[in-house]
Amino acid sequence: MAEKNFCSEKPGLGRSMSRSMILMALVTAVFVLLMGEYVKLYTLERAEQINARAGFRQIESYREKMGVSFTEAFRLIVSGEEARWYALDGKRDVVTASQETKEIGKTLGEAGFSEKRLREGVFFTRIHGRMHYCVAKREGRFWLVRTVHGVFFVREMMRSLLYITLTALLIMVMQVWLVLRITRRRVLAPLEEMNAGMEEMEGGNYGVRIREQSSRELDDLAAHMNHLLESMECHMDALKFNNHHDLLTRVWNRNALEERMAELRERRVSCGVVYADLNGLKRINDLLGHGEGDRALTDLADALSRIFGKQNVYRAGGDEFVVMDELMTEEDLSQKCEAFRAAAASIHLSVAAGCAYCPDTVFLEDCMKRADALMYEDKRLYYACHREEDRRTPQSAPPAVPEAGLLGGQRPDGKVRELRQSLEEYIRSRFEEALDAGEMQLYYQPVVRSGEEKPFCEEALIRWFPQDRGMISPAQILPVLRKYHMGRKLDTFVLRQVAEDRRREEKEGMGCLPVSVNLTGEEFSGREAADRILETCAAWGIGPEQVRFEVSGASLPEGSGDLLAGLNRLREAGFRIWLDDFGRGSGALLLLEIFDFDAVKIDMGMFRRNPGEKATEILKSLVRLADVLGTVTIAKGVETEEERKMLREAGCRNYQGYIFQEPMSVGEMIEKREREGKNE
Repeated sequence: MAEKNFCSEKPGLGRSMSRSMILMALVTAVFVLLMGEYVKLYTLERAEQINARAGFRQIESYREKMGVSFTEAFRLIVSGEEARWYALDGKRDVVTASQETKEIGKTLGEAGFSEKRLREGVFFTRIHGRMHYCVAKREGRFWLVRTVHGVFFVREMMRSLLYITLTALLIMVMQVWLVLRITRRRVLAPLEEMNAGMEEMEGGNYGVRIREQSSRELDDLAAHMNHLLESMECHMDALKFNNHHDLLTRVWNRNALEERMAELRERRVSCGVVYADLNGLKRINDLLGHGEGDRALTDLADALSRIFGKQNVYRAGGDEFVVMDELMTEEDLSQKCEAFRAAAASIHLSVAAGCAYCPDTVFLEDCMKRADALMYEDKRLYYACHREEDRRTPQSAPPAVPEAGLLGGQRPDGKVRELRQSLEEYIRSRFEEALDAGEMQLYYQPVVRSGEEKPFCEEALIRWFPQDRGMISPAQILPVLRKYHMGRKLDTFVLRQVAEDRRREEKEGMGCLPVSVNLTGEEFSGREAADRILETCAAWGIGPEQVRFEVSGASLPEGSGDLLAGLNRLREAGFRIWLDDFGRGSGALLLLEIFDFDAVKIDMGMFRRNPGEKATEILKSLVRLADVLGTVTIAKGVETEEERKMLREAGCRNYQGYIFQEPMSVGEMIEKREREGKNE
């Protein structure tokens, strides 16, 4: 998962709280200023009223004591808290207003006192509509009048301060409530949401996500938690996938198979069951590498998925696959099985398979056992149709026997002969058509010398890839061609194809090694048959330095004088003759007595069935016999280091087999050469 940047552009929690506190402080300051102004006005008004009452009582006492009465003949103009007298004219006050008193004239109050009362220094007046208790002081010919705040004012001020304190406490309570509310909304609520998300995660729900937050810190924390939840969800999905899927083929595994079986048993539906097994997987892994084996398994799983649907395919283990396709009829199962057989054959897979129809999944186990038994019967029939050495020499795709690959249905035992006859008839009837259709291909496998590990020759191997079934190997083709005397056409085709492949290699700038060609034996018995081969070589520009002819000793009849004549004719033309399958059949020993072969080839497949000291001694005896006759020995089918060591001890210095290189077509060899050139 890509790394995420959790740096948020949103304001931090501290900044957000600071802004809230500053806002509350500003609100409090404004409120205090307003309250102060209010208290000031309220207190002055209360003081004026108290002072006024006190002033009335004091002035009244003066009046009673001194016998002075107030009249409206005397007038005093007061501006603010201070006023100045400018002149007195007889019985009536003459007031000369200053500029200040003119400007605030609308708010001035009036009060009448005599100069005598002013001289007494105490009087009561109304200023701005409020009652004031005042004192007067003579300054020259002027009078200075001031308002006086006495004990009554202090008492009112204390009472006002009490009101202010109570109001401030109320404001403080409101501020605390506001802070708690903001903290709840911006801190506690997101944390509770995160805690709930963690509880969901503990409960196994990794799909929950935490929404974005208003503050940077909490939003970053939420982003980290969401990233953790996403990672956990991906890991859990991967664990669930791995727990129920095969990591190689990506189909369901045995765990999923067991769960599907339990589900089907409860639902009681109809179901088709198919068991499929890849033939020769161990040999492919040993000789071609586990990569090729894995690719074959993947191809098999893909073929099953295309036909039956990937949701119905399970890898039970190893090279064994199981298909469970529910709600299908027996006819549908048969048709899909045939389609799978064709799909496997088209990609050159040899598959043993068996299928069974289950009308009610309550009997699913019995149905699976029946399909499994049919699959193993298919495998037994497959190996019964192949020689031991052919089974031990896998190709890039293992050979398939069409009849052994039949899927579904019941088959009686003892049908091996019928299967072989069916394959024989198929080869006989379609051989010429296959040559014209391009289904026959040549693959080349090098022969190397011990120590040098460099090829000095290549053997041309025929492969038949029918369009309607799997590959047919030479071990299956050549016996049929000999039986029906059809080998001449194959010899002609091989020589022509070798010539074309040599030209293609020369065009690509590749060095051409001599090629050993297997002849069918009976088709070049006699000088006339040998002359036809020489004519074919001349027609295609094949010289003795380019081709070696191989004759199989296992299929040669004893006492064949015509065969000796044909071999001598080829030798006279300059071609080298090799004896293949040395040690098999009495014909090979007879030919060694009457004909000097340039090389003999020993098949290592003869020694695999019972390896040991006895097999090693037999191999040493064959090599010594060839040395005595002055013939080069070549071991073919070398597959393991043990076999190469065994040959080294026996004195054989020339090898051929999968331990060095698998057979390759010309196109594959050109591609390999290009890759090696790029790497260099």
